[in-house]
Amino acid sequence: MANPAAQSPKVLLSRLGLVVFALLIVLTHFYRLNDLPAGQYQDESSIVYNAYSIAQTGKDEHGMRMPLFFRAFDNYFDPLIIYNLVPWFLFNDLSLNPLRVLNACIFLLAALAFALLCTALFPQRRWAYFGFFVYSLLPWTFPMSRIALGGNNYMLLGLNLGLFFFIQAYQNHSQKDSCLSALSFSMGLYAYHIARPFYVLLLLALAGSLFFQWRNHKKEIRAFVTTIFVAALPLAFALLQQSHSFTDRFQKISLWHQSQNIGQFFSDFGWHYISYFDPRFLFTIGDENLRHHTGFGGQLFVFMFPLIAAGLYRILSSLRRSVIARFIFCGLL
Repeated sequence: MANPAAQSPKVLLSRLGLVVFALLIVLTHFYRLNDLPAGQYQDESSIVYNAYSIAQTGKDEHGMRMPLFFRAFDNYFDPLIIYNLVPWFLFNDLSLNPLRVLNACIFLLAALAFALLCTALFPQRRWAYFGFFVYSLLPWTFPMSRIALGGNNYMLLGLNLGLFFFIQAYQNHSQKDSCLSALSFSMGLYAYHIARPFYVLLLLALAGSLFFQWRNHKKEIRAFVTTIFVAALPLAFALLQQSHSFTDRFQKISLWHQSQNIGQFFSDFGWHYISYFDPRFLFTIGDENLRHHTGFGGQLFVFMFPLIAAGLYRILSSLRRSVIARFIFCGLL
């Protein structure tokens, strides 16, 4: 039998190594944050200026007092990241640096939330460490800590926390965790425009996963629905008063508005859908837009391929008996 006292130095050394590696990751995300990438994007300029304007005058760049959505460059920005910057600009001059620092901090919090989510899915703690390291360095996610084009990191933070609390609510029949899950998801509603249609699909996936067991979780479902309904009320009022703030972005980028006919729409939709599962996109080439890719390799690490294959096998073999497996399967679709 192994001597615990003899093992303790190895455990301490491994933990020290994990801490050092985590610190190196954190430093990587803050290294030359103002210079890499060079310059600043129009979106970053608008976010910073609107936060500064709210701090100094209480109005945005168009003279609107404390708006819920901010108009800029014929587009609309969500409020969460802008209002979170306001306290800084109450006492400091106009600068890009606080935006990028805040964005990197939220990214790292999202990585920690993903590690927390891993603890709900896997009993071994090492998978939480692995989840944090992969999320922090993945070519798909890494660029999001370097540039702040909106509240996408807030959305991912809310998504990771929401899924964690949802699993806790399901496993423990906890109404409190149901409310925390709904509040976490609600963060995305005010953080990033793509979260709103995405969460419609997410809620459909959650409902489909619980379809055969919803009677056993009536109280948790009621708490979840009530909380997210209340949290979304300001959006409903904004939709009545400022409907264009919800639709302008989609009219510019959606396939429906870019297609000349319904046949072209379904053709383009199918091609784009399949392209996301292309192994070259995932593991070798990646996204051409460097705002969503580091420029090296694919969107995922090559070593993840066997892990993904094993995970898919586990999900497909557990569909009938596991709510979590059904939800992940729906999410992949």
